[in-house]
Amino acid sequence: MPVRGYEIHLGITSGPGLARPMLDLGGRPDGAVSADGRLAGCYLHGLFASDPFRRAFLARLGVEGGAVAYDSRVEAVLDGLADHLEQHLDLAALLAAARMPRLTRAV
Repeated sequence: MPVRGYEIHLGITSGPGLARPMLDLGGRPDGAVSADGRLAGCYLHGLFASDPFRRAFLARLGVEGGAVAYDSRVEAVLDGLADHLEQHLDLAALLAAARMPRLTRAV
């Protein structure tokens, strides 16, 4: 199943689980799966934002994936937040303040 996300590597993974990678990222193994298959992890963040991947992953666990359309839901929440900020903030003043040159002081 194709996946998408972004990688953050802040450590070193070691151990026998590496012989069973969780993902294949373009021919490069990523993550690890325990011998019994009950634990898995990887360095790909945002993995479950993909509706097809999330549903397939949950189906393998015997769980219904639901009908959540992640991208549409995120866009709707962000649009609502933008509308709220536009209604309650003086955006012109905020942008003007952000564009003001910084004053420096000689020491």
